[in-house]
Amino acid sequence: MKEKTLINIKFKSSLNAKEFNYVKKQRHKEIASIQGLVSLFCHYNEETEYIGGLFIFNDLQSAQNYLSDFLMIGLGLRYGIIANTLNIEISSLKEEIKGLNHGSRI
Repeated sequence: MKEKTLINIKFKSSLNAKEFNYVKKQRHKEIASIQGLVSLFCHYNEETEYIGGLFIFNDLQSAQNYLSDFLMIGLGLRYGIIANTLNIEISSLKEEIKGLNHGSRI
């Protein structure tokens, strides 16, 4: 497996759920066309109210390019990110283990 790069972004937002979902839906095509993006998993923690995205990129350079755009062109403002809650982690995907029952019905 060729090594992939992960970015995990999590934050709290000043937007309500309806506003946040609207912004997210408006960006679907834009997100899908990000250079080097393999997948994006969006997540929400109801206890902490943190919103986030786990991005998988083909390589470190693509991940760094995305982060540069995210920080420099104001995507954080669109999502209503509360600055002191923003957490960004970059790491390398070393191994993938697929579940045996992936896609099966129980």
